[in-house]
This record gives sequence, C-alpha cells and structure tokens, in this order.
Amino acid sequence: PLVLDVDTAIPLGLILNELLTNALKYAFPEGRPGRLWITIREANDQLHVEVRDDGVGYDPNAERGEESSGFGLDMVRTFATKLKAEWEVRNDGGTVVDLRIGKYRKAQ
Repeated sequence: PLVLDVDTAIPLGLILNELLTNALKYAFPEGRPGRLWITIREANDQLHVEVRDDGVGYDPNAERGEESSGFGLDMVRTFATKLKAEWEVRNDGGTVVDLRIGKYRKAQ
C-alpha cells in the first residue's frame, strides 16, 4: 500500500473528492449509467493519479456556464498548486484528469 504524509494526503483527498463529485454531477446526465476509475501509482519519482469516467466528456466552455460555478476546478487548481503538481483534463471516451505530483512525501 501507498501511505502518504498528511501534507500530501489531505490535498490529494480533497482533489479526488472534487473530481468524483464533478463526475457524478456532470458525466452522467438524466440518469445515464456509467463508470468511474481512480488509478494511483508511483513511476519515475512521481505520483501519478488518474480519475476517468465514461460519461459525456468535458466541455471547457461549460466550466463557467449556468450549470457550474467553476468553483470545483478552481479548488482542484489550488490544491494542485499546493502539491506542486502538473495536471490536465482531456476527453478520451469520457473525461480524464491526469495529475502528476513530483515531490510527495510518504508517511514515516
């Protein structure tokens, strides 16, 4: 198991919570069935986190639309900055968020 230091685990947990909330709110409209995946792995001295769904996909123009305040992705951006992480959102059979944390600490 991967056991992270609290200074990494808390912001990462908040990011995951927000991404999952967004997926459940927006990826599967009108009761459409769907799936979510979370992958966390260590590679090349980085922590790679991927949140993926097979929903309707991400529309960057809708980020500040009527249905969304954009506050959720602002939170993700803020916590990613705190973790000194690089991240991207893309469409690939649904929405995919990739987060790469270069300097993370494991619990002692």
